[in-house]
Amino acid sequence: MREVALADENPILNNPYEERQWHYATNLQGELDYSHPVKGRRCTPETQSIPVADLDLLIAATAKAHNLVAATLNTNDFDAIQGITVEDWSRP
Repeated sequence: MREVALADENPILNNPYEERQWHYATNLQGELDYSHPVKGRRCTPETQSIPVADLDLLIAATAKAHNLVAATLNTNDFDAIQGITVEDWSRP
């Protein structure tokens, strides 16, 4: 890989006050490919961070760790969490 002298030529040098403009691609093993810069943020709409309340995360983690069903009155709180079964207790 050649060294870049100017900050303009280095796509990974993002302005800390703006959204990231570039990132390095990764392979299937999760290793960075420094020869392949990619425009845009690393996350996609499918993987972007969705805020989840701390207690909902605790409930979900407990359910997953013990292979239990998460019982809730609001299933929407658990939409962003993968790998658990959620049961709606607001309906009889």
